[in-house]
This record gives sequence, structure tokens and C-alpha cells, in this order.
Amino acid sequence: MDFLKELLSEETYNKLTEELKDKEVKLADLSKGEYVAKAKYDTALKDVDSFKEQLAQRDSDLENLKKTATLSDEQKKELETLQSKYESEKQEWETKLAENARNAALEISVAKSGVIDPVALKAHIAEKAKELEFKDGSIIGLDEYIKDRITNDLSYLVPKEQKALGQEINKGAQTTKTEKEQVYESLGIKKGDE
Repeated sequence: MDFLKELLSEETYNKLTEELKDKEVKLADLSKGEYVAKAKYDTALKDVDSFKEQLAQRDSDLENLKKTATLSDEQKKELETLQSKYESEKQEWETKLAENARNAALEISVAKSGVIDPVALKAHIAEKAKELEFKDGSIIGLDEYIKDRITNDLSYLVPKEQKALGQEINKGAQTTKTEKEQVYESLGIKKGDE
């Protein structure tokens, strides 16, 4: 909830934390693109681990079969066919896993940029993202490249007005909400449920 300190007055922030301390309310600053539901993250990790285990088991089974089996020429050919098929499937899975990891890193970088049209930004940076090195779950230099592009030629993708919590921007009649009302509204708390 520290990101709210920047948006709210100290008094309002203290009141909010006091009111929410005993409630099960989860807040996340989604503008940085760092939030992924824990269930989705755990599922993805389990899938990756499962695929790795399957690949390791296949390797082990093939090696054991080679060592223990006395095979006829026909069986040897069949084994070689299966082994080459397995190798190509293994390569496909490894390629897909690497591609998924690279795409996830690209999505995170785009989300962290805070642009109003992430799809347009991805279209502009896709080729450069392919050229940059992918290491340890991130694309090296992509965040800097995005920052440079949205500062220079893609500035139209940056929101013109950053509306802070507690401010009401209205072109017509000036109606303002108190910080408390706006915080409750953003949390989905209805008046009277306080």
C-alpha cells in the first residue's frame, strides 16, 4: 500500500490503513505490471516443472532401453525413428517454453510502461524485442528502449493527464469528491458499508 502514500495526504493514508488493517483487502499497483495472480503463477510454474520432468523421464527411458534391450534390426530402426521423433518434440517444447517466457517478459515490460495503448506499443517494439538478448526471464535493454521510444516518437501513447487519486477532472461543472470518497469508490466500498 506504500504507493498510496504518494497519492493521498498523510492523514487520509493513515485513516485508510487504520480502517483496512483488520479487513482482508489486497491492493496492488497494477501500473507497474508486476502483479500476476498467485494461482496463475503457481500453475505456470507447475506446468514448466511437469514438462521438464517428462523430458528427463523420456531421456532416461530411452537410455535404459538402449542398454538393456537386444533388438532386431527392425526394432532398432523403430527405436531410432522414435528417438528422432522424440528429439524433434523435445526441441519443439523447449522452443515453445522459451518463446512463452520471452512473450511474458515483453508483456511485463509493456505493462510497466503505463501507455494508453499497449497493443500499439507492442507493434512498434516487436522487431527490436526479438533482436535483444533474453536472459533470466527478462529482455535485456527492452525497458530502456521502450522509455526512449515513448519519450521521443511514441509520446502520443502516454496519457496526457495523469489523474491522481483524490482529484476529479471535469471539463464542465466542477464537482469534486473527497479523497475518502474516491478511495472507497476505487476499492468498491459503498457508502454505508464503511
